[in-house]
Amino acid sequence: MLVSGDSRVLGWGPDGAPLGPTSATGYRERLSASAWLPLGDGRVALVLGTSSWRGDGELHLVDPVSGKRLIEPVETGNVAALAVVPRAGGGATLAVASRPDHVWCWDPDGSGAPTLPVEGVRALTGFRHDGRSLIAAGGKDRTVRVFDSATGSTVDCGPIAARGRVTALATLPLPDGRTVLAVAGGRTIVQWDPIAGRPVGRPLAGHTDVVQALAVLPGPGGATCLASAGADGTVRLWDAATGAPVGAPATGHTGPVLALATVARGDGRSVLASGGDDRSVWLWEPSAGGLSGRRITGHQGASDHLTAVPLADGRVVVGAAAGHYSPAGTWLWDPADRSDRPLADGLCGPLAVVRLPDGRSLVAARHRDRLLQLYDPNTGRAVGRPLPVPFADAAQLVAIPTPAGPRLAAGGSSGEIRLYDPVDGRAVGRLPGGDDDSRADLAVLRTEDGRRLVAAGDRHGVLRIWDPVDDRCLSTLSLDTRIWSLAARGSRLLVGCAGGYLALDVDPGPR
Repeated sequence: MLVSGDSRVLGWGPDGAPLGPTSATGYRERLSASAWLPLGDGRVALVLGTSSWRGDGELHLVDPVSGKRLIEPVETGNVAALAVVPRAGGGATLAVASRPDHVWCWDPDGSGAPTLPVEGVRALTGFRHDGRSLIAAGGKDRTVRVFDSATGSTVDCGPIAARGRVTALATLPLPDGRTVLAVAGGRTIVQWDPIAGRPVGRPLAGHTDVVQALAVLPGPGGATCLASAGADGTVRLWDAATGAPVGAPATGHTGPVLALATVARGDGRSVLASGGDDRSVWLWEPSAGGLSGRRITGHQGASDHLTAVPLADGRVVVGAAAGHYSPAGTWLWDPADRSDRPLADGLCGPLAVVRLPDGRSLVAARHRDRLLQLYDPNTGRAVGRPLPVPFADAAQLVAIPTPAGPRLAAGGSSGEIRLYDPVDGRAVGRLPGGDDDSRADLAVLRTEDGRRLVAAGDRHGVLRIWDPVDDRCLSTLSLDTRIWSLAARGSRLLVGCAGGYLALDVDPGPR
């Protein structure tokens, strides 16, 4: 299961366990649509569409295993909707709504695909009927048109009219073998038989605000159910055969629900995932009584910083912190039981885990009042006195184990780095920075003789290797490119810079 937020793609398993980012890099614009596309060689590609306020958008095909792009980005204009249309004999065609006056089709095997003359499309779905591959498209004019994806010709399915701008479409198989279209428009959902050219049953009404998303999933007792999500913050389940609601509306989101996905589990059952404007993701279990759910993100609001925090009982929890200007604060989330709790008030990212000589692990977090503070993750209580920092925007924080005890390095936007002893709460070193555009990134190296060194790279392309024990700069390297990020494993340093990455083996020589 994939959930997009802003310009990143994150993954969770069907049990709610986070899988991390599914692509190596972010995207230049906001992600606006996604789909799974079967390829001719048996693989499946993740298709992502982007949009921007300027009207610039791109189409990306990504390998979900490696995160690598399979083709160069295709410039399309804003991508409003994507749909995969199954073809006879296997394979699929991709339908893309990215222009105000047409929908274009793309075939992975390189064969020709038509352009469909339809305006203002906001929702697409693909399905097969009577040997043909069909595409349904709906949008601002409150109507849905059906096309043959092989020829581009219009298929007469009757006057499919919604009760508002079409915001979502789904293909719904009925127990009698028919395939109907579920059309969300305004606050209601219309079920339409595209072959008979008439509605099926009465419109599904109950949402108190616009229906934003639809999904089809197996329900209790083998029945097929339609799920709907609305701007009213609810998720609802409907019996596809009767149109009757299944249980009460599911609540939990604190804002509009924008996306739904059906997730198949290994035990043969399926769960429903929902994503909302409140930046949370929920998993819902369908039953005869409706939907029962749990939130699988441990943080309401933007999570700009994450770190793994080992606890004394052997568990590992996730620390999530918001940025300096977000009121969401800092939370701890336990992936085992999916529980979460705030760590303390007034905190923001970044976070670091400090291991003390007595075996405890403490969480170091930045306070908005130009302070660093250590917290016990088991109790949430502050440990020791706060450490004052000279800069308000400490953007980097790393913990360094040394023979003299743990050290905590904090970096600011000027490139200046301060070193602290978190045990006795004093400043023990400083690495001067540059100007206001020198923001530094930090990484901890371990040399072959067991020493721990700090690598600091700034936006001007200056890389410094620093000994945190005696506060010495051991080496300086000037690169002819900006340094954006650093990561270290042992004595190997990975430098993320404009245009790619550099891998460096750091050998500072004997002490």
